[in-house]
Amino acid sequence: MARRPPIPADLERQVLLESGHRCAIHACRQHPVEIAHIIPWSQSRERLAANLIALCPTCHTRYDRREIDRKSMLTYKRNSWLQSQPYSDLEKRILLQMAHDDATEVWIFGHLRLLLSSAINDQLIIDTGATRPSELPETLRERQYKLTESGIEIVRMLAQVKVDSQRGGV
Repeated sequence: MARRPPIPADLERQVLLESGHRCAIHACRQHPVEIAHIIPWSQSRERLAANLIALCPTCHTRYDRREIDRKSMLTYKRNSWLQSQPYSDLEKRILLQMAHDDATEVWIFGHLRLLLSSAINDQLIIDTGATRPSELPETLRERQYKLTESGIEIVRMLAQVKVDSQRGGV
């Protein structure tokens, strides 16, 4: 059996920072931690931040033994990510709503752009320049924002709890 390749250092650092170098299960929060695959490596063969979570050895073992189900683990991942991000409440709500609606674009009143600045600066969303309705003054128009590839990956991770529960995932 071929050995699985190590997790790249930058990716491991990202997952550890997301959880504060502690177990991502909020009732545990122990350290040291290990990087675990939410969907096992044997099934996914992917190294994506959305599929990796920091767990203490005890919680990792409990997950591998299926004492903790996948839907719970996906929820821990989503919550850990949301808590660790410097985004405004509006940005987080927009990303969660886009995940819920399976949307890649959103219309927001133009004067709220400042509240989206972190998601724009981190290139999760872009301002397309489109506005509506054209007959209103600029300050009263909505602006269209679209997800970037990075934003799509985040929204997929946030939506995974819903998708997995609809499939009856374990």
